[in-house]
Amino acid sequence: MYTLLRYISESKNSYQESDKMRRLFVLIAFYVCFSFQLVANPVFTWDVAQDAHPSALHCYVEGTLNDGAVWYAREVREEDTLFYQQLFADADIMKFFGLGKAVSYEKSEHYLKNIWMPSFQNGEPIGAMTIFLKETNQFVGFCCVSSDGPGYAGVGYAAHKKFWGKGVATSISKVFFSIWAKEVYEIGHGLRDNISSSIVEKFKCFGGAPLNAFVATARPSNIASCKLMLKSGFKSLPLPQENIDIDLSDEAFENSEQIEQYFLSHYFDENADQRLDKDVLYRVIDSEGNERTLSFVSKYNALRYHFVLDIASKVTE
Repeated sequence: MYTLLRYISESKNSYQESDKMRRLFVLIAFYVCFSFQLVANPVFTWDVAQDAHPSALHCYVEGTLNDGAVWYAREVREEDTLFYQQLFADADIMKFFGLGKAVSYEKSEHYLKNIWMPSFQNGEPIGAMTIFLKETNQFVGFCCVSSDGPGYAGVGYAAHKKFWGKGVATSISKVFFSIWAKEVYEIGHGLRDNISSSIVEKFKCFGGAPLNAFVATARPSNIASCKLMLKSGFKSLPLPQENIDIDLSDEAFENSEQIEQYFLSHYFDENADQRLDKDVLYRVIDSEGNERTLSFVSKYNALRYHFVLDIASKVTE
């Protein structure tokens, strides 16, 4: 009987030790896999990083949608052409983007092959990044970053209709204005010891300077986009003048479309009594009492609110 109890006791101890070892191995395996993911998926990689003329730049970031689905974005590639052609040809999607209307297949291909892809091939972090669901590689949309003056980057994004309402814009903003922007800012300002000087120069591609701030615009009728930018840390583009050019604080509107019509008829129509110049920034107090910066952009033939996000303060948060 004693021998049997001793055997059971020793077996139990052996099992407990074995179970501890199994848990330890699982923990180590998880750590190794997680560490490998971090190393395998840095934001930026180069075909030749330390050469005097670093070649093609590759970008990679990830995020999560409202339903828990993981998306990833990487630099635009030639095989993405059809995705962009179909996206840009949809007038509903393009209503608040660019010129506000559908874009031809030929022009979409021109953007992709002659503007965005060459930037990445030249080692510069500007252009479009294509977004996919990680599990299925289903096309979600894109985010585009461009140079908008010394130290300034313009930003815009659009998603396929089937992903509307799933938090695509919010998730993209969170990732690009923190993770992506932090990398671009630190590399361009020479704050990374392991980055060659030739790469640092390539990252000074925002009007000949490193990234310091994002600028973005939205039509006054695009309430969702305005709210998203403010939620992401953007502020109305500051203006030096003290005066208020347009005050809507005493006006009442049923919808945002009426606001645009009011701006156009009272200030930018040829017969307007208080006609203002196009392509000039004006300080506005909107109907809710918020300060905005407005212009009529001739290039888009549309009204735009202007916003800015200081990256230096964002990086140091």
